[in-house]
Parts: sequence; structure tokens; C-alpha cells
Amino acid sequence: MHGSPLDPARQYIMSEPAARANFSAFAEQVCFFAHTHVPRAFILQNAEVVSFYFSEDMELVLDKNLRYLVNPGSVGQPRDGDPRAAYMLFNLKKKCLTLHRVKYDPREAQKRIRRAGLPEYLAERLDYGR
Repeated sequence: MHGSPLDPARQYIMSEPAARANFSAFAEQVCFFAHTHVPRAFILQNAEVVSFYFSEDMELVLDKNLRYLVNPGSVGQPRDGDPRAAYMLFNLKKKCLTLHRVKYDPREAQKRIRRAGLPEYLAERLDYGR
């Protein structure tokens, strides 16, 4: 979903307390969300929520006894300081997630943002990943 299990359109999951509230809203082991555009995982373990930020090519092997809220990052409008596109592969056979980065030239996206009359900061942030 885009936002969160509790509010698929609008909620940002940016903290352990927000993640904790959302674990009750889905039954599956893994839930993917995106709204923050930051590659991050929240893990529910024994009623405690821990989190970490993914680094490039990092592999997370899923533990069958844990539950996960995972943000795979962003192919556009990155907000983690890395202007490259981020995507995640979910290997169902190995039960693991791997974050990858791809360099791209943001100039065309910037042109389209400006042509659409959107705020200038949306175009500028593509240069810096913020």
C-alpha cells in the first residue's frame, strides 16, 4: 500500500510507535508500504518493534517467527539523501529482501514536474535525494 495498513492513502510510518499501531491492521507476515520514500524495515519481535534503514545490496532474511513492515524506497522523489532510484527484490524461495539502487538522470523528471506547474522544490529535491 502507499501509506499504511491503517490509512492506505495518507499515513506516514516514520517511527516505532506508528509501526506498532499498524501491525494490528494486517495478518500477513510482511506488509510493504511506501509513503515516506525511505528504505526501512520495522520488525515486530515479542511485542517489541525495532527498525533499521536498508543499505545498498543489503539482504534481509525473514524469520518465520517475526512480522515485518517494509518500505522498499523510491524510484522517484527519494528522501533518504541518495538521489538514485531504490527498489527491492523479494525472493520468495529464500524468504529474503534485497535493496538495490540504480543511477538515473533526473533531468527529464524535473522538466515534467516544472511543466506540470508543481512546486519547484519537488524538482530540486531530485538532485539531492531529499
